Amino acid sequence: MSDFDAIDSLLASVGPQTDLPDPEARRALREQAQLSKAQVARALGVSPSTVSAWEAGRDPAGEVRVKYAYLLDG
Repeated sequence: MSDFDAIDSLLASVGPQTDLPDPEARRALREQAQLSKAQVARALGVSPSTVSAWEAGRDPAGEVRVKYAYLLDG
């Protein structure tokens, strides 16, 4: 496998960005599900302060973004 094959494989695994609700809706969805920031953080393997940042406007990236979108959609 060449360096370019490895890069192509990596890029293919990332794919397009998953859509997320706006930050205020993220918080509202979590609260509607009666989940704490700590519970969401534990499920996604991040810190509660990271979840707070996402609810304040920062966007997650990569695989955790996909998992977060899935959780919010649930």
